[in-house]
Parts: sequence; C-alpha cells; structure tokens
Amino acid sequence: MFHFLHRSGDSERSGTTVRHGRLPRLLWGVTLIFSLALVFGVASFPAFAATGAPTLKVVPKNVGIPGDGVNCNGPHSGAFTWFCHVTLTEVKSSSKPLHWFTRSDQPAKFIPANGNLSPGQSVQVMIETNFCGGFTHFYFVGPKNVATVQYQCG
Repeated sequence: MFHFLHRSGDSERSGTTVRHGRLPRLLWGVTLIFSLALVFGVASFPAFAATGAPTLKVVPKNVGIPGDGVNCNGPHSGAFTWFCHVTLTEVKSSSKPLHWFTRSDQPAKFIPANGNLSPGQSVQVMIETNFCGGFTHFYFVGPKNVATVQYQCG
C-alpha cells in the first residue's frame, strides 16, 4: 500500500537521507485501529460508539381504528374510547439517556405519559382517545427531536 523504499542512488544524488521510523509506525497504528473497528464493530471501541444526540423513535408511525389503521381497538367503556399501542425507543446510537413527554392535537391520555429511556431501551405506550373525526397526531417529545404518530378514525 505505502512504499517507503530507500534507493541509495537517489539519496546520494540529492544529498538527503530517507528516514524510516515515526511516520510509517503512526500510519500503521491508525490503519490497525480503524481495521479492527471495521472487523469487530464500532461498539467494541467505546471511544467511537454512542456519539449521537439522544434521539426518540416511535413504531408504528401510523395508527387507527380497525379499517382505518393498525394497533388500535375499541370502542370501550361506553364513552367511545379507542385504545392504541405504540413502542417508543431511544436509538442505540444515542450518547446518553433522555427524558421524554407527550402531547397531542386532540384530547388523549397516554400511559405512561412521560419517562426516561437509555440508549437502546424501549417502552410500550398506550394511548386512549375519544377522537374519531379524521386525522390527528400524537407527539413524543425528547430533548433533540419529536417522534410523531398519525392517528386516523372515520
């Protein structure tokens, strides 16, 4: 890959001496570290792992009553309440734990309504709503992003 050859004819003519030593060792050291990181994965090297901002992810991003979407059922309790379930996760590449909370465009109850997550950790959230008049949104707010779920009913 790198050719550090000393040809006596060239150095004698130019009056310089080709030095072997620090630079080639440094290049080999850097090459070795990055090669090992590629082979064993970045997570094996804590200095390279978990460098991203705390980030929330929600699945699924679209929910709705049967016939309009997934992960919701009802109506329940005579008050025409629909129950939806989503999974909220802090992505593994986040650098530190985060605190999250919820908001919505229409009245809704979230269980749990807030909490703390560590990188790679998930929590299932149940959403109760009486709204059934088209589309609305549920928001999961973290320190660096907002994960949004679209809800459809009717």
